[in-house]
Amino acid sequence: MKSLIAHQLPKKTDKVVFCALSDIQRNAYERFLESDMVEFVRSAFDKCDCDSGLTRGNCCYKTMPETNTSWKALVFPIIITLQKLSNHLALLIPRTEDQRERQERDIEMLQIMMPDQWEELYRNRDSILSLSNPEFCGKVGTTFDV
Repeated sequence: MKSLIAHQLPKKTDKVVFCALSDIQRNAYERFLESDMVEFVRSAFDKCDCDSGLTRGNCCYKTMPETNTSWKALVFPIIITLQKLSNHLALLIPRTEDQRERQERDIEMLQIMMPDQWEELYRNRDSILSLSNPEFCGKVGTTFDV
């Protein structure tokens, strides 16, 4: 058991290393933040324009008109998308084995973030080249001093 040898183990140290996004990641990230969906959630706490005194998310803008989805239901998917985008762009590309509904949703996101490249990315979704493309991840080109 670890408790029996804990005194023999070196002290644990954590190092936090900042890795900048690649140019492609940064552009996709900015496009996503400017999207209607993110703006809808971002403005949920603004005062409603109907002068009710309530916030938009608790008044006239409870659901997104195009999808009839509550702004509250969009918060977590937005956070997950930003997390995936920060880690590696290929995480946003729908996989062949994903359910059709999920693929459609992921394609819509990809179209927002990569309007000029989404078709090529989707067409090559099962290629190892997508996963190994250094332009898709700022961490790949970063060198670490230990």
